[in-house]
Amino acid sequence: MKIVFLTRLYWPHVGGVEKHVGEVVGELVKKHQVTVATEQYAADLPLEETVGGARVLRIPVAGVGERDKKWHIWRWIWAHRSILNEADLIHAHDVVFWLYAYKLARPVRRIYATFHGWEGLYPLPTKNILQRRLDAQATTGNICVGDYIAKWYGIKPSLVTYGAASPLHPRGGVAPAAHPGGEKILLFLGRLEENTGWRECLNKYRRLKDKLGWQLVVAGDGSLRHLAPRQARLLGFVSDARPYIAAARYVFTTGYLGIAEAFAAGKIVLSHYENPLKKDYLLGHPMAKYLIFSDNLPERLPREPQLWASRQTWAKLAQNYHDLWAK
Repeated sequence: MKIVFLTRLYWPHVGGVEKHVGEVVGELVKKHQVTVATEQYAADLPLEETVGGARVLRIPVAGVGERDKKWHIWRWIWAHRSILNEADLIHAHDVVFWLYAYKLARPVRRIYATFHGWEGLYPLPTKNILQRRLDAQATTGNICVGDYIAKWYGIKPSLVTYGAASPLHPRGGVAPAAHPGGEKILLFLGRLEENTGWRECLNKYRRLKDKLGWQLVVAGDGSLRHLAPRQARLLGFVSDARPYIAAARYVFTTGYLGIAEAFAAGKIVLSHYENPLKKDYLLGHPMAKYLIFSDNLPERLPREPQLWASRQTWAKLAQNYHDLWAK
């Protein structure tokens, strides 16, 4: 089967959506022919190459302003519509609007979407809600990453996922549970921005630093990088956080992928919400009762969240995509 994925950013760019798409593509290429259309976010990236068995086509928009970018993308999509015409199915990751002109020309064409999350703005702008509803109406079916999307955007998900976790060890299985003793590393995993819990992580670190004597390691970057204490170890964005998760005792994250990988590694997961939307995002998680929002830190992580995370494989998520397309 010929599959076309469309996504704003892709490898080598690092991020949650990029990892989700890349891992799912890695499963799909075992049986299918996959093409990924994405933005050429840096001028030195080739416009076409093969990555992990998939054909990657990059839309030349490096250096183009955000206001003008959509016109370049629409022209590129129309000029390359033969790729879409020849595909057995088309699946957009958030960027359904890239296909508006194509959909008008081919109204009966079946198009699918994955809605990966929210735009980081609260309250939600009305235009964002309307955009998401229009995107949902333009598609045959969708996967929502989190059930909060249905409530806050008013769309009906065909399937709901909370991501997946790569096994900590090559042979898979459940990692040993976190245990007392040893170096008490607090790993922050995510963007260093206002809506990721970064400030609360720093506050918690300072409140408990003398009591726990822990070390802060930061796997991420962003506009609030300057708030990091001098003694913190700043890694920047990392393509694979598993070695740093394995070395930590506590992981502070507010993202589904980070939560899944930390639980899979048997780590105690600290989190934070700063508005009602993020509260629904986190408390709607299947393992929400094991997320720690207070300074009362447990000694061990129970086995249930580890077992849950070990079952959330990328192969299982790829099967969710097959299930959606088969409906």
